[in-house]
Amino acid sequence: MALAEAPDKLDPSFARTYVGRLVFVNMCEKLYDINGDVEVVPQLAAELPEISDDGTVYTIKLRQGVKFNDGTDFDAEAVKASLERHRDHEESERASELQAVDEVAAVDDQTVRTTLSEPYAPLLAILSDRSGMIMSPSQLDELGDDFSDEPVCVGPFKFADRPSNDRIELTKSEHYYDRDQVRLDGLTFSVVTEPSVRAANLRSGDIQVADRIQPPDVQSLEDNPQTGLNAVTCRPPSSTARRIG
Repeated sequence: MALAEAPDKLDPSFARTYVGRLVFVNMCEKLYDINGDVEVVPQLAAELPEISDDGTVYTIKLRQGVKFNDGTDFDAEAVKASLERHRDHEESERASELQAVDEVAAVDDQTVRTTLSEPYAPLLAILSDRSGMIMSPSQLDELGDDFSDEPVCVGPFKFADRPSNDRIELTKSEHYYDRDQVRLDGLTFSVVTEPSVRAANLRSGDIQVADRIQPPDVQSLEDNPQTGLNAVTCRPPSSTARRIG
């Protein structure tokens, strides 16, 4: 996959870039996700949360039998550790998103209770993005603020290497709970900043997916039997963009 620019740190707490999310979605699952109907659905959570009558306590049941990509068990303590890091680390980009969270508690191995200072309607949507990404506590203990050097989450692919700032390599995870449905052995992300070069690489088959194809290239790629339009990403009118693969 060709990215329009290089992702920043591959650490859900510190990351800021849009292109980083294109990498994260393949290796760092979240408590919740957004489906094609723009509805919040469970991902690492087993179901939608139980919410108290006053809207300040969310009780989240977790999937069972899940492991991080280093083999560490996914459980409530791991969720607590990640959410507290997102909220409390002085350099976290997630702190403002989780500012309404007063306390995160592991009720038991498969249950997390989040207490808010006041009702906060966007919480589930926030937990379906980087604030809801859960990191391996073993890797956090080992690497700390250097987690992005070798990030470990739950996901269909695991981090393999970042030999340069403009190349990221992932390989299929042997620990993923739904690994039988993963049809690729790996993914490689390369930074190609020039839009016309991304389009040319698609036409030649050097890449299979590209981020942000510019309008002048869209028609030729749609007309090419070897390429097609996968998705449309909304952007400002002056920068209409499509993702082609």
